[in-house]
Amino acid sequence: MPLLIQLPITKLICSKADAAREKEIGARLVTTDYKDVAALTKILEDNNVHTVISTLGMMPNAAGALEQNLIRAADASKTTKRLVPSEFGFPQRAE
Repeated sequence: MPLLIQLPITKLICSKADAAREKEIGARLVTTDYKDVAALTKILEDNNVHTVISTLGMMPNAAGALEQNLIRAADASKTTKRLVPSEFGFPQRAE
């Protein structure tokens, strides 16, 4: 039986600040420009982010490029050890 460990989410990286949302979810929102890999890398390192769980849409458009930048930043970050990519937008087969 798999072991499920629940850890609190303390920081979320997003494209815009929202103090009300931050208070509502109880986590700090760190704003960034997903187009800038170097800035994303710095944010991951400055915030000592070990694991990134992406919820960006992975469509063949600008959103897909943004997740690729997040993947590149996580790979370049000295503190990030794990990345869970988004599957939003991938065609799924009914099985």
